[in-house]
Amino acid sequence: MAMYILCPYFKRERKKSISCEDTIRSFYGPGEKSMILKKYCSADWKKCPFAERMNDIYSQDKPQSVIKENIMKNKIEQQSEEIKKLMRKNGQLERKLKDLESEKQQLQENFDKRVQEVRDRDRTIILKDELIQWLESFAAAFLVVAYGEHTREVRMSRDKVMKLMTEYKLAYKLDDETGAWIFQIDKKPERKES
Repeated sequence: MAMYILCPYFKRERKKSISCEDTIRSFYGPGEKSMILKKYCSADWKKCPFAERMNDIYSQDKPQSVIKENIMKNKIEQQSEEIKKLMRKNGQLERKLKDLESEKQQLQENFDKRVQEVRDRDRTIILKDELIQWLESFAAAFLVVAYGEHTREVRMSRDKVMKLMTEYKLAYKLDDETGAWIFQIDKKPERKES
């Protein structure tokens, strides 16, 4: 929706700025710019602080060269104000960027920590699997030695298991060539009572 502009010092508008005769005024967003356009540029332009300043300069009863000089001084002053405003905005953006960098770093640290937890969990699962395989191999070797090669299932009480564990000795080593565990299970020698 186009607005009818009444202010004689208005030149053009952009997404976040208005160009006046003395400078380009930047705004933080289109809403702020739109409010200025409605309030001053297209309605009560004589109350606009920027237009008032330009009116004062043009209404002076001075030579044209002095008026041009005063317009130039006003432009420099207004542009200095705009530069300060943009520098403040830049500072705010730099702080926001710093906050976002800090947040990004925190998220990366949390991600790395979670990845390490998953790796540790996976490593634990692999170690548990290896331990289970080792125990299964040991149990198979033990059953073959204790009960013969054709043993499929042995049910025994806890006491019986404990007795067997004390009656037999176990030696084992890893065969580097095959990667298999070698178990040596022998009956413990009976102690001679004196």
